[in-house]
Amino acid sequence: MYLQEWCKKNELGYKILLADNVANVNRLKRIANREGTMITNLEGVCIPELAKRIVIEKFALDGKINEIDLADRDICVLILNKLIRDDSKKKKRSYSFVPVESMCLETAEEILRVMNVLRMGKTTSEYKSTTDEKEKEVKKLIKDYEKELNDRGLYDDVLLIKDAITALKSKTVKVDSEIGILEYMIPKLTFLENQFMKKLAKNYITIDYKTEDAKTNASFYDSYGQFNEVQNIVNIIEREKLPFGQVNILYSSSEYETMIKTALNEKGIPCSFSAGYSLLDNTYLSLLRAIINWAKDTYSYESFRAITGNKLTKYSGSDYRYGAKVGIGWGLDRYAMFVDKMKNDKKAYQELLLKHHRIREDEDVDKYMEYVDFIDRIVALIADIDKEPYDIGVIYRKMISFIDNNVDHFDMEKPAFTVMKAKRIFFDYMGNVDSFDEALSIIDREIVTLKMTEEEESNAVTAMSMGSVNVLERPYQFLIGLSYESFGSGAID
Repeated sequence: MYLQEWCKKNELGYKILLADNVANVNRLKRIANREGTMITNLEGVCIPELAKRIVIEKFALDGKINEIDLADRDICVLILNKLIRDDSKKKKRSYSFVPVESMCLETAEEILRVMNVLRMGKTTSEYKSTTDEKEKEVKKLIKDYEKELNDRGLYDDVLLIKDAITALKSKTVKVDSEIGILEYMIPKLTFLENQFMKKLAKNYITIDYKTEDAKTNASFYDSYGQFNEVQNIVNIIEREKLPFGQVNILYSSSEYETMIKTALNEKGIPCSFSAGYSLLDNTYLSLLRAIINWAKDTYSYESFRAITGNKLTKYSGSDYRYGAKVGIGWGLDRYAMFVDKMKNDKKAYQELLLKHHRIREDEDVDKYMEYVDFIDRIVALIADIDKEPYDIGVIYRKMISFIDNNVDHFDMEKPAFTVMKAKRIFFDYMGNVDSFDEALSIIDREIVTLKMTEEEESNAVTAMSMGSVNVLERPYQFLIGLSYESFGSGAID
């Protein structure tokens, strides 16, 4: 059934439309409203979210007050990784199918993917009665993983859907809303999701969208280099005076994100990344990575330049040069000695520096005291976190707190800092490692993947990466990154 027909059939009835991307439902509603079909009482929901609502309702009917704490995929990977690592230290291993040498987060992520295929699929009698040792180990790992989630009071998507099916079987939970599901999702449904849909509503509606015949014009152009691809879009927007709210840019690689933001910002064109963009160029993330690199580079004063040169810190080039003139060099003890001399023996220290022609006689060293205080605080931070046990969660939290309390916040980029703060829960599940250097390496590896999504704005260009099903409602669509190099593998690869 078409969306418009479904909504007109019972205009006052509350409807839930299931989709893998809620934004697609919102776009379909806007398109329909523009075409004259007023769509009300329609909510876009993903399957795990609807399952969560059903489980909460079952708890309420049973008189229980239980909070549903949903673990995201990253936390699930960490929990699985810890299970296997702890097992690898035992004399008799339960999961010997995983070689110790292969264990890392990437391996755990792949194991979780395969486990979820089994957990979401239809099990056969052969699977249930298997005598193969490796297969029995996988079944035990699944059982132990689900027990670990339960012990922590956590759910993942699979457990939510299973509990929702059980709740619907009890027949005490009733879903009063009309249920629809976008047609393109049907082939993607797993066995467990199909079971959920059958229990949810015997006659749920498969929804398509009725579109008017449209004239489509496509233009192609050659461009040398990625920035020129983006610049060509900017030129077209300006030349054709295209309304920003009617333009969408689809790109094939995250490499384009910074170029798109830069090129549009230079021309004062607002832009929102509805599917998320990398935070690698954000000043908050850059500062955190600068602190990590400084620590990993034996506290080289040359590396310290990236910290003081960040626009969130307020120290000038003359501040940094003063530290270079007095010869801080490298090693945390040299920073501590510099601070001690400047705070507790400044007069004698100044005379010594004059004697060795490190500073000018008329130089006012008092103006550097704020810089000295900053060095004192960052040395204290390192002394606090570079000690056993090397708890990654604690280390990350204290580094984030240091940034929060020691910078002039930049409001335009502060939402990204909120994303960085949210990552604290993820690192809390990491546990302890053997060394400070290992902890820093893990933190650095994880934060470079951080992304931030933005709300679509009606007066701004939108940008989204290719690779998933997206409803495109805007009349002007630009596709970039279609060269062979963006999709193919080089001969060396």
